[in-house]
Amino acid sequence: MLEKGRSSGYTASNGHHGLISAYAWFAFAAGALCIASAMHLMPSWLVFVFKPLTTLVIIAYAWQYGVGQSRQRTFVIAGLMLSLAGDVFLLWPQEGFLFGLVSFLLAHLLYICAFC
Repeated sequence: MLEKGRSSGYTASNGHHGLISAYAWFAFAAGALCIASAMHLMPSWLVFVFKPLTTLVIIAYAWQYGVGQSRQRTFVIAGLMLSLAGDVFLLWPQEGFLFGLVSFLLAHLLYICAFC
């Protein structure tokens, strides 16, 4: 839940504001390093580290929320795990395309189940 902060807009009322920022910065850094390695600004093999790491950070953040809403939480976490699988499959575009496509399709079906 967000509340109006005094000077800097909205803050998390559940006390996780610093935690949100830490996860957001870590996910941003991992994503930026993934892009840099995909563009060959860094060793290209690092994309195999940073692409899944970005999704793992998002899963770690989502894991701690919605404990009281177990159905929705279960669908979201399962969808994120399938998204992680899709990311990993697509690291090998030729061999993993179909598996990645199916993983993302199933992930989106789980997101629909979670929020509808």
